[in-house]
Amino acid sequence: MTRFAFYLAALLALSFAGPQTAGAAASIPPPEIIVKPWHNITAEIVLPENAGIKEIPAREQDYGTSPSRLEFAVVALRDPNTKKLCFLNRNTYYLSTPTGMVGIGLGGSALGYMTSLLEVDGSVDEGDATTAFERKFPNPSMFEYVELYRRVDLRAAAPEWFFFEAPMASNEIAMTVTSVDYTNGILHFDLQNPNSKQTASFWVDLSNQKKFSQKVIRATADGQPFPIPPAWRDKSVKLLSAGTKGPPAHPSHTDTITAKASYTMLGGIRPYGFVAIEAPTAKQFYFVPDGMEFFLATDDGVFGCVLSFRDSSDEHLNLFKCYLAVSNNGGFTAAADQIEKWAETQKFDDQIDFVERSLMTRLDLRLPTSSPLFADRAGKIAWLVVKDMDLTDGILQLDLNNVYNGKTGTVWIDLKARKTIRAIADGQEVDLAATPTTETVSPAK
Repeated sequence: MTRFAFYLAALLALSFAGPQTAGAAASIPPPEIIVKPWHNITAEIVLPENAGIKEIPAREQDYGTSPSRLEFAVVALRDPNTKKLCFLNRNTYYLSTPTGMVGIGLGGSALGYMTSLLEVDGSVDEGDATTAFERKFPNPSMFEYVELYRRVDLRAAAPEWFFFEAPMASNEIAMTVTSVDYTNGILHFDLQNPNSKQTASFWVDLSNQKKFSQKVIRATADGQPFPIPPAWRDKSVKLLSAGTKGPPAHPSHTDTITAKASYTMLGGIRPYGFVAIEAPTAKQFYFVPDGMEFFLATDDGVFGCVLSFRDSSDEHLNLFKCYLAVSNNGGFTAAADQIEKWAETQKFDDQIDFVERSLMTRLDLRLPTSSPLFADRAGKIAWLVVKDMDLTDGILQLDLNNVYNGKTGTVWIDLKARKTIRAIADGQEVDLAATPTTETVSPAK
């Protein structure tokens, strides 16, 4: 399982804790209270044309779910060019751009930035402007800011372990920001890893307002040019093609093919993107969410698949339909143009929403987690991996393996009926009639 597939599986496990979908749950934020009312602070403005950074007076109000739990803060400051009073989420630095004030967050493996929640004309009294903000956002929440937030992943534009504590480490480390400047819509900043002392520099086009685009236009590592990945990169994926016993018979087969994956993000609080699978027999490209373990090529199209747990009690196969199927007559460039235009018209609240919209079915594999099949070295439930698979006459067979103890299991899934019809765990036939199911079938949207 790839790192991203593992993350997506974990995200799905958390998001489907009950019959209510994650998207619905995420749209109901917890109530926020004022933890600390408006108070004076200083904010750092990045001046244009390499003029440096200037501290200016500002005001801040802090919000949380309890007096001791700060969730986020809103900052009110004057745009030095337009003189408007701008209300933004608290950030590391602030920029005055032709389209308004922008807050930027630096120091990690991603650049986060967002526009103002509200900008009030400079002629309006500050007290009246604050009242106008509080009227517009009587119960503010982080969730209201998601559509204004953009995230640029920097990892693909830097050496592999640049953002980590050490090579092969699992934890990222906070970067030291050594310089920032802003010229003609391009934000340039220099970062240093405090452990390795490696340096990297990035140039990001903030004037590019498209959701689906590559905004890192230049990068260096220790002073040397670093290659910028294209908006779409090659990615090896497993594609299981359907077979039949005939007549005429032709076997199911699994191939490792080169697909196209979108490096760029659509915005929101977490990264997400597409994988484009070409099905030559259908003469189409199928665009599915990234992070799948494998893909199925069927008469009904191409589907993405990933395993996940639900409530640490049973394992599911999550089946994802494609967002868009585009003819391959014009080649991939023309197909990519169509998905990018489609993405510009969509509003995804966050990664859960993005993934969930494509979720077609959560198929319960009906394997009892009490079986030795699921035991790891610590006595906890282990994730299973797909060792082999077959798709013949609409029946998907998955041979599963526990990498910790070598135990195996097999399930047979009727894709048309969307249910598991047979299961074997550690050599023992599972009595499906005596095993409760927790399948969740979502209608195609």
